[in-house]
Amino acid sequence: MAAFDFPNSPSVNDQHTDNGITFKWDGTVWKRVSATGAQGPTGSTGSQGATGPTGAQGAAGAQGAAGAQGATGATGAQGDNGATGAQGDNGATGAQGAAGAQGAAGAQGAAGAQGAAGAQGAAGAQGAAGAQGNTGATGAQGATGAGGATGAQGATGSTGPTGNTGAQGAGGSTGSTGPTGPTGSQGATGSTGPTGPTGSQGATGSGGSTGSTGAQGATGSGGSTGAQGASGSGGSTGSTGSQGATGAQGATGPTGPSGSTGPSGSATLSNNADNRVITGGSGTNLNGEANLTFNGTTLSHAGDTTHALNFTSNSTSDNRGISFNSRLAISADYNDGWLRLNNQSQFSNGIYSPGKIRGDGGLYFDGTRYLNTPTGDYGSVQVNGGGAGSWEGFSIDGRMVFMHDGGTSFGLYNDVNNEWALYGQMNSYTDIRNNGDWKGRAASDGWETNGHCYPNSNASHDLGKTGNRWNNIYTNDLHLSNESKKDTGGNDVDGTWGDWTLQEGEDKMFMINNRTGKKYSITMKEEN
Repeated sequence: MAAFDFPNSPSVNDQHTDNGITFKWDGTVWKRVSATGAQGPTGSTGSQGATGPTGAQGAAGAQGAAGAQGATGATGAQGDNGATGAQGDNGATGAQGAAGAQGAAGAQGAAGAQGAAGAQGAAGAQGAAGAQGNTGATGAQGATGAGGATGAQGATGSTGPTGNTGAQGAGGSTGSTGPTGPTGSQGATGSTGPTGPTGSQGATGSGGSTGSTGAQGATGSGGSTGAQGASGSGGSTGSTGSQGATGAQGATGPTGPSGSTGPSGSATLSNNADNRVITGGSGTNLNGEANLTFNGTTLSHAGDTTHALNFTSNSTSDNRGISFNSRLAISADYNDGWLRLNNQSQFSNGIYSPGKIRGDGGLYFDGTRYLNTPTGDYGSVQVNGGGAGSWEGFSIDGRMVFMHDGGTSFGLYNDVNNEWALYGQMNSYTDIRNNGDWKGRAASDGWETNGHCYPNSNASHDLGKTGNRWNNIYTNDLHLSNESKKDTGGNDVDGTWGDWTLQEGEDKMFMINNRTGKKYSITMKEEN
């Protein structure tokens, strides 16, 4: 292996190149500087957004602001050829201000002259090629040429005259009137007392005497009797005598005496007391209800019965029920199985309880998703029903979701950045993830890492302890340094500090002094 001769007492971020490899001092160790990766390909352009609807005609829409200049593509990695990175895509042109609805079209304004394109900046100087061997040191980046000045904006053509205003659109139809709340039940009418007997009819007065009949008019004389043989013609009939005058109206007889008043009704009232509601009984009996009272403000029912207030009509309306100020509160139809609260959403804040809300059969949200008591051996509450994206679980404000797919997958999901924070397969493994990539995994045979494993501070934590030691350590080269003790007394033998690397050879073990660059082999004796 090639030897490295590192300088003594370096400063942070000092670089040292030896045998074609560049290292940087981070204050603790010399770390190899990785070569810059090649420029990734430019991402594909997003699909064109759908064109927005045409706005109403009025004043011409303001000119949309010019789209922001696309970011300059990153300069390609400096290697042997030091190629310039690809030019970034031009920024998309800003959206056109919405055009007014077309009336008669105004005359087209003359188009402004196109501004002259800025001159192309001169290309930066070619960086020097790194030394041949392992990747050479990165050449200095050539300075980016100055951007050409943006051409002046052409003058905007004059706005054409505004088109005539389009005809007023027909008004939308009036929404249907909401159903009228049910009428409160009619208070029971008290029974009517029996009607007293009708008084006897007064005697009819005697009729006045009939006036005398007028005299009979004289009968006309008969014609003379004709000779016997052919009958002689009948004599003409005499005229009828005039009608005699009608006799005068007799005087009206005196009015008979009034009948006597009938006897009073005979209804009886039992159990009466203050505020009791009176109900009808059999016959003429009335009753004061001890369990149903009304004090002018509150109607109270003190009975102990299953159906204290019972709606018995076979109504199929979901809005049959009890209202407050014409706002439906509790309702049900007669056979669909649901008791409905605030069914018409007339209590805009919803349903409130200062105490507990209990649902022993589950608490449903949309008819399919619900909370229930756990069916497993542990837990306080259980969620059932289909989940969004085929994953069931609990979402916290649409940000983090603890969920399960109904099979073997489970985890804690970052619903903002669409990536897992924790992910696992039941009885297989569980991952801890960062930015979507797993970094630590609890597997069936132990703990696995997919990244570096290091303490959060220098020379302050142990790997294992006196009574709990690691069995075997499998490693490649072993890097040893106690530089952190150089200001606190060094090692326990001569008070100095060192920085060494232990490496394996085919027949020897080698120690490299990273401070001096000197190399040593360890003398070993073969044992039988």
